[in-house]
Amino acid sequence: METLAKAVDSGIYRRNEAREHLNMPIAEGGDILTVNGNAIPVTMAGQQYLKGGEKTE
Repeated sequence: METLAKAVDSGIYRRNEAREHLNMPIAEGGDILTVNGNAIPVTMAGQQYLKGGEKTE
């Protein structure tokens, strides 16, 4: 379980891939790679530093 959680949190596995290893049904939105403890989609990485479309200092 710990290995699967680390793989999901590191963006190596998608949540649904980990669920398949546990013989669990897929979850809606579970095919998006996520990273960090915030579990944001990889495509949004860095956007948390933007304000109104511009970088903040």
